[in-house]
Amino acid sequence: MAITKRDCLVLLGTLKQDGIDVSEMTKKATLAQDVSLEVIDFINKNRPFEVSNFYEKLRKSYNNKKSQLYKQIVKSDEVDEPKDIIITLSSLGLQIMLYAKNIEDPQMFLRQARY
Repeated sequence: MAITKRDCLVLLGTLKQDGIDVSEMTKKATLAQDVSLEVIDFINKNRPFEVSNFYEKLRKSYNNKKSQLYKQIVKSDEVDEPKDIIITLSSLGLQIMLYAKNIEDPQMFLRQARY
C-alpha cells in the first residue's frame, strides 16, 4: 500500500479536528516503525479512504453493466494478449485521473492509487 506513516498522522489529525478521539491511534502510529494495519483500519472506519471509494465505484459500475474495467482488473492475470493489459492499465489511469479531479485531496489519492 502506498500510504505512509506521515499520511496516517495527517489523517488522524483531520479526525481529531472532527471530534474523534485519536490519542491511542496517534501514539501507535508514532511509535510504530512501519504503517500499522490497526491504524489504517481505524482511519478507514472513521473516514473511508478515497482509493477504497474509487474501487467501490468501479465495482458498482461493473455490477450495473456500465463498465468492464473492474472485471479486467480482477482477471488481469488470465489475459493472453499484452495489448489487453495495456488497454486496461490505460483505462484505469484515465479513471483515476477523472476521479481525482472531484475529491478534496487528489495528491494523497494519487499516491494511494499508485498513480
